[in-house]
Parts: sequence; C-alpha cells; structure tokens
Amino acid sequence: MKKIVSELMSQNGFWMLNKTVAKHLGNNDAALLLSHLVDLQEKLFGGKEFFQQQDRMIEECNLTKYSLRVCIELLVEKGLLTVEKKGLPAKNHYKVNLEAILEIFEHVTTSGAQKGTTSDNTPSASHLTTSSGPQMGTTSATQMDTTKKRINKKSLEIENKVIDRALEFDREFSDFDIISNNLK
Repeated sequence: MKKIVSELMSQNGFWMLNKTVAKHLGNNDAALLLSHLVDLQEKLFGGKEFFQQQDRMIEECNLTKYSLRVCIELLVEKGLLTVEKKGLPAKNHYKVNLEAILEIFEHVTTSGAQKGTTSDNTPSASHLTTSSGPQMGTTSATQMDTTKKRINKKSLEIENKVIDRALEFDREFSDFDIISNNLK
C-alpha cells in the first residue's frame, strides 16, 4: 500500500512551472503548457517535432478547450512554439523553440538583484550567453552550441531516469493489478 501511494505522489504527479517564463508570458496556463510540451518534445520525441492530441493536452494540463487555444496562440505569437498541420486528416504537429526560451532568461531585467539571478533570485541564463559590443544582447554561436550540448546531455540523463522510473512503475502497478484482481 505504501509503495502505491508513494508512486501516485511521485514526481509524475506534479507540474513544473518556471516563474520567469510565467511572468514573461503573463499567463500561468501558457507557462504550464510550454513546460509540458518541452517535456514531450525532449523526453519522448528526442527533440523533434511531434503530434499531440488536443484532448490529451487538455486532460494532462487541466485546461479547458478555450484556454488551450489561447495558450497555443500566445506561445506561437511569442515565437516559443511552431504549429503545423500535417497528414490526412490534418493534425497539429508541434515544435518548441528552445532557443527562444533561453532568450527569455537572457533578457530578464532585474532591479536590485544580483547578476545572474532574476528579481525573485532564481538563476538566470543571462550570464551564460550575453555578449558585449554593438550587438548587445545577442548570443555567440559558440556559447549557444555549448549551451545546447549541456541541455542535450541533461535531457538524455533525465530521459534515462524517466525510462527507469517508468519501468519500475510498470512493474509495481502490475503487482497492484494482481492484488486488485484478487480482491474482486
């Protein structure tokens, strides 16, 4: 029983919401959806464009159909998401723009916060990628490549952990099914 409750309350039962992204978007639902889409793209689809049914996104993010539409429009407008209709019947395929997300952190302006942190003292990526000179605020290709490599490495580590947890979860729930069937 303890294992079942533990698994139900594990990290799979929680949402991650970045405060800086939420403030930038001005919409917590959009920030939550973006976080969900990044997880799907990077952990399940290897960083590639992917298809996700709207009903599933509504269910997984606890959104209404209207709020999902508003969030997608906002993410597209901000350049954080690309939506393309493909196939027959036509289905939305999504691609999250990770570089645009990094730019949110680069352009965080703070008043009185330490360099390298946002106004709520959470780490920012600005100290990693900004350059000086006439193109202030732009990112050098080398710095961006280094950042991408670190993100890809971390994504692979996380993906392996998720797969391990999923297999463990699957084994434990198969035990739960056996117990459940015996109780009937």
